Amino acid sequence: MRNIKLILGYDGSEFCGWQTQPRERTVQTTLEDAIRKLTGVQKVHANASGRTDTGVHAVGQVVNFHTSSNLPITKILRGLNAHLPEDVVISSAEEVSDEFDANRHACASFIAM
Repeated sequence: MRNIKLILGYDGSEFCGWQTQPRERTVQTTLEDAIRKLTGVQKVHANASGRTDTGVHAVGQVVNFHTSSNLPITKILRGLNAHLPEDVVISSAEEVSDEFDANRHACASFIAM
């Protein structure tokens, strides 16, 4: 099983926050749907460095997920961006150790604007 770390940003205007909620559009659900479509793996859990509330934007949010997919990391990055709506973008993807957990290990992300 591979552990994939993503750095993503999103315009939260049309989202009801990060965490999956029944019948609501959330960033977590949107990302997990894109991962399912790309990898064909149905059981997906995207773990984030933090959750956001309704309408909150993010730049540099750290996320990780585990997958059995053998897709090269460059295809994961390009493929996920192709499956995501315009208000979510992944800026980087990398394979990390199995112990990495975005919620426990992400300290800070600084992006020059």
